[in-house]
Amino acid sequence: MILSSPIGGQVEKPPKSLPDAPPSAICGKRHECAAGPLLRLHREPALFVMGSRGYRVRVASEPIFIDGCECLGLCSEKRAEIQISPAMPLADRLFVLMHELTHAQILSTGYPADTESICDLFGTIAAVTFRTLCDVGGEAALIALAPGETLAVKGGRHAAE
Repeated sequence: MILSSPIGGQVEKPPKSLPDAPPSAICGKRHECAAGPLLRLHREPALFVMGSRGYRVRVASEPIFIDGCECLGLCSEKRAEIQISPAMPLADRLFVLMHELTHAQILSTGYPADTESICDLFGTIAAVTFRTLCDVGGEAALIALAPGETLAVKGGRHAAE
């Protein structure tokens, strides 16, 4: 099944399971990042390291509102957490994750001063996102999260504390 998105184009809905995972297009390893999320539970959340901080990623339990306006995502420097709205289209989660990680990196390193620094910012966001997602089950693991769940290591997921 294909999910459409006005922001991120189209992505395939993750399957329940695939017996033989093909090599990952991102890292070349043969594991779940190419096949979808592992369905077992883990306690340790995956961390997207931006600057000197590791940010957890979770789908909020309910829509996110700031100053009365509904938001697709939220970067909390204080909690070192990225929240993604459960009300948004699943296909937009990767875009929102990368958008919020950009906020996290800017909070850590400051706003880019020139074109080269902007390019470094985008390169950092892409590299951290792809490497971390590959370790947890790929974009399929992000799409598979239910409200209140946090992206966890090795493709696992668990309820927020």
